[in-house]
Amino acid sequence: MKYWTIQSKEVLNKIESEGIYYPNIERSNYISKNVELEQLYTFILDSFNSVNKCKCSGLVFSFLTQDSNKIVSYENITSFHNAMIKGKDIVNPLWNELLTNECKILELEFDEEINPIYIDFNDFQIIMPPIYEIQPYKETDIKKIITNVRKGVFSQSIFPSKIIQGHLPYIKTENILNTHELFLLNK
Repeated sequence: MKYWTIQSKEVLNKIESEGIYYPNIERSNYISKNVELEQLYTFILDSFNSVNKCKCSGLVFSFLTQDSNKIVSYENITSFHNAMIKGKDIVNPLWNELLTNECKILELEFDEEINPIYIDFNDFQIIMPPIYEIQPYKETDIKKIITNVRKGVFSQSIFPSKIIQGHLPYIKTENILNTHELFLLNK
């Protein structure tokens, strides 16, 4: 399956020099700038490790989409670009941070048998600390999202963005199909 991720120049250099990049939550630039997210990222990582019976120290966050109830890949950079433009209201804060770090879009092929802990981007945002009940989400919906992530179960969002987040344990050179320039969301 194809996954789309946005990575820094440092990550790309690591892949080029070592042939593989293993993320580490303790070295995350994004968390160091947004300390309140450490709890959520640790929860996702712990859930991934539990479901996949592994001991990763970090995860690669990636994008996919949803067609009916099925998780599918963006076909190409154009479909990825269009989806991000359409969803700019939800991805904009993250995107603006990525634009400042000389990041590139990586189109990955990853076929290893793992559970990538899929979650709709809106559901991911609703469980970001501090967690507030925001319409249309109710407390029971938030608890269900947390339970499903913990179990590695994807369920239809009550407020679907159609932007699905998936998590991978690493990026190898051979996973990279293409590298694309990061684009502005207003174009």
